[in-house]
Amino acid sequence: MRRSPGYGATLSEQIYVGADHAGFRLKQKLVDELARLGYEPVDVGPKALDPADDFPDYGRPVAAAVSEGHLFRPVGRGDLVRGLRMSEKIVWQMLKTYVAGAGLPDIAPHDLRRTTAKLCRAAGGELEQIQLLLGHSSVQTTERYLGTRQDLAHAPNDAIKLKLAV
Repeated sequence: MRRSPGYGATLSEQIYVGADHAGFRLKQKLVDELARLGYEPVDVGPKALDPADDFPDYGRPVAAAVSEGHLFRPVGRGDLVRGLRMSEKIVWQMLKTYVAGAGLPDIAPHDLRRTTAKLCRAAGGELEQIQLLLGHSSVQTTERYLGTRQDLAHAPNDAIKLKLAV
């Protein structure tokens, strides 16, 4: 375990990495750099560049690995791990230090969560993927969270030009 500077938290030595064809070369560089820094990168693939591969094939194993544990764990005096996860209070304290230094003292952790979701959507992220990212049980919850609605007047399937053979 690595200590997070100033907060008594430890960072996991294992870091799961995966990408599709578009991120393959960057993933390889990231794996090499993580290993150089002393971490244990777990490369879930792909092992070779394949233009036909798809991100969910590699994103799901990474997400599953991250959801199984905690990224930060509390550490007490003498570097002894205390508990399975950091409390929300500790995360809040860490965040307050950084946002105050950036001149943004009124930002809360939930503001960052919402901003991340909105940036993902603005970048073309699919609503269902953002739903998974946020851990929402329904797409409708994610829509309310983002302040968006499905455009039923201009549904994407309306653009499909099918002709029936009679």
